[in-house]
Amino acid sequence: MDENQKLDAEWLALNAFRGMTKIASHGDMERSTYDAALDLGGELYPELLGPDVSILKSERESDITKEYRQKARLKSIKDNIPVTPLALAMEDIEEHEGLLEIAKQEKGKNQRVDQLQRRLGMLNKARKELEPKSHSENQLIFRDAYNVQRDVKALESGQGYRDFELPNSNILRVRVLHPDSPEHITGSDIIYERHSPKEDKVSIVAVQYKIWEDKKLYLSDQRMIDQIEKMKLFLCGDCSLFCVTPIFINPDME
Repeated sequence: MDENQKLDAEWLALNAFRGMTKIASHGDMERSTYDAALDLGGELYPELLGPDVSILKSERESDITKEYRQKARLKSIKDNIPVTPLALAMEDIEEHEGLLEIAKQEKGKNQRVDQLQRRLGMLNKARKELEPKSHSENQLIFRDAYNVQRDVKALESGQGYRDFELPNSNILRVRVLHPDSPEHITGSDIIYERHSPKEDKVSIVAVQYKIWEDKKLYLSDQRMIDQIEKMKLFLCGDCSLFCVTPIFINPDME
């Protein structure tokens, strides 16, 4: 497609992803910005909205970030090895920080370093734009539900679910609950349902997503404990029908 067609496709996809983030954030405008939608789109549809290919993403980046992307692309060709824009920016940041540290030690000489400070500020802005964004729970959930490559035939999609055809005429339903009201009842973000029509049985796997902070997951987190307890009650509690052993009555014994 030409540039205008690609731009139209990106704009259409961006608005769809922004609508998705609005739903996921219950209309929170701070969390459903176009930038947030672009980040989500880059995760779910990298071929169209990835940072290295998206026209819209490029237009929203600073000139210095564009400079490092162009520099990295050409340097990769020149050196015949992958070179990332972030790596190039970090090299220059370290150099400028080192020079400014020397200037601090030479205070008495009253040398001007305003241009170096200004350049360092621009470099840090580029670093912030180039650094990989941390995954939110919403991004991971939507990615796993809708963007994972599965070697099975997709059948249909409905509100909050997607069906796939499994061997032996079984059906896999991936049901997204987060962050809609069912999640508050079940404690789950995604439910995987394996339907076996021939056996008239359903196997269920309930999943709760948690983001690790500084490579740590605190098992004592009260919110997580409460959500796990909700899952237990929903799936295997006294009032749950999921873990009840079926009662078979032998008609000959009646």
